[in-house]
This record gives sequence, C-alpha cells and structure tokens, in this order.
Amino acid sequence: MSTVINEKVLIQFDTNIKQLQREMKTIQGNTKKTTDSMEKGFRNATLAFGALFTAQGLKSLVRYADAYTNLSSQVKLVTNSNTELAATQYQLYKIAQDSRVSLEATTNLYTKLARATEDSAISSEELLTVTETINKAMIVSGASASETTSVITQLSQGLASGVLRGDEFNSIMENGSRVAKMLSDSLGVTLGELRAMSQDGGLTTDIMLEAIATQAGRSTMSSIRCLRL
Repeated sequence: MSTVINEKVLIQFDTNIKQLQREMKTIQGNTKKTTDSMEKGFRNATLAFGALFTAQGLKSLVRYADAYTNLSSQVKLVTNSNTELAATQYQLYKIAQDSRVSLEATTNLYTKLARATEDSAISSEELLTVTETINKAMIVSGASASETTSVITQLSQGLASGVLRGDEFNSIMENGSRVAKMLSDSLGVTLGELRAMSQDGGLTTDIMLEAIATQAGRSTMSSIRCLRL
C-alpha cells in the first residue's frame, strides 16, 4: 500500500513539474493571469511532494524542477518501467535523506552502478543496498558534504570504468576512510595491500561490489556475473 502511494505521489509530482515548466515558457509579462497560473502550479507541486518546497522562492523551484528532470532521466535509462522508475526514485530520495548525501550524488552513484552491472543478474534492490552502504560509510568517515560528494563521484567513476585506481582511489583513501576500511576488511587485506591492489588493477567493479555488499550483510556474488567492464 505504501509503495503504491509513494509511486502515485512521485508520478503526480513529475506531472505537475512538467506542467509548471510548460506554463513558464508562455510567460509574456507579469500579468495577473500569469501569476495565478504559476501559483497554481507551485501549489500543486507542493501538495504532491509534501513540504519539500515550502518557503522556497520560485527561482529555487525552477532550479529544482530542472535538476529533478535531469535526475529522473538518468534513472529512467536504467529502469524498465514507470513503476520501477517511481519506486527507484523514491528509494534514492530516502537513501539521500537518511545518509545526508545529496540526491544528485546518490542518483549518480546508483545509475553508474546500474550501467556497470547491466549484463549481470544483480537486482535493483541489491544495487540500492550497495548505494546506501556507501553513503552511510561516508557519514562514519566524518567527511564534509563537499568531500562526500567528491568521494562518491570518484567511486562512481571507478565503478563505471571497471576498476578503481589512481586519483579515484586516492580520493577514497583521503576522504572516504570508512569506505577504504570496508573494502580492506571484506577482502582480508591491509590498507597498504589495498593500495597495491588498486595499482595492479585488482580493484575491479565485481570485486568492489561484492566486498561492499558483504559488509552490508547481503552477499551478491551469485548475482554478479559477466560484468561489462
């Protein structure tokens, strides 16, 4: 029941945002009619997505609408239906809120994970678990918001390329210490040996995903097969 409601909320929100964007393109001046139309679109968006936009200016709403559309497009590329799209967007929003990591960084991480594993049988639920584990590990690391975004971006790039090394690995060692510790603990190596593995190209996407999933308490080795590196 809750999932259905959340899905409807997200779909309605998306519809209202698109309606608001269309209305703004027809603005010819600050007439009463234009103002009323914009206010109606704003009220609909607010009702559809709780108090997310309460007390924010119209300019902020427009920026969020554009960002939301871009993120929605990213997730749409790695989902197979509108139902899966809505459910995944809602889960990513929850993960971002719970871990205090930006929705943009969280979505980028998830979509890169999905593309890196598109030839495998790993499920969206397992990818969401890995995404949440990485986000929460950054909290433990004590990284700032900007450092967290940077580390997640670097890790996303490494996962997407098929191997974690160079500047991407260094960023995780410097600002994402808990992520590095999580990998070393799962692989049974020291941090020095983990660095050597990265230099030798040993920290591949499948190895990292399995290590992170194991630390999350949900091993996915049986699902991760034939990754597109």
